[in-house]
Amino acid sequence: MDSEGSASVSSKEYLSSDIMATSGKHYVCGYCAAFTNIAVTFPIQKVLFRQQLYGLKTKDAVHQLQKDGMRNLYRGILPPLMQKTTTLALMFGLYEDFSSLLLRHASAPELLTRPRSRPSSASRPCFRTTNTTINSQTLTRLSRC
Repeated sequence: MDSEGSASVSSKEYLSSDIMATSGKHYVCGYCAAFTNIAVTFPIQKVLFRQQLYGLKTKDAVHQLQKDGMRNLYRGILPPLMQKTTTLALMFGLYEDFSSLLLRHASAPELLTRPRSRPSSASRPCFRTTNTTINSQTLTRLSRC
């Protein structure tokens, strides 16, 4: 009896460490995506802002930024960088965390929680729908045949 209890505890620890390892990867991917996005588009946004603020043509705004130098080109990048990297890191990571949580604990079939490639018609699972009306709203439940 004791060996069964210790085996289930160690398997739970293994699963939680595995989840944390894969989950952290998605947070880092979201952070890197946002960082790249801001680093590439910030100079473009700065040109657009100068055009609107001073009523310049694109060529004049770009020339003005070239004259200011590389140091001033990325001046003011920290606030949007902090905002966007935090937001996208959380969005990517939490999506994966909740998606894997749904896959483990929900009775819904996997194709409802994660996009997959379409299976062939021979291997396609059978589903039936059941409609239930609650407070004048119709809920549809999908279940396996």
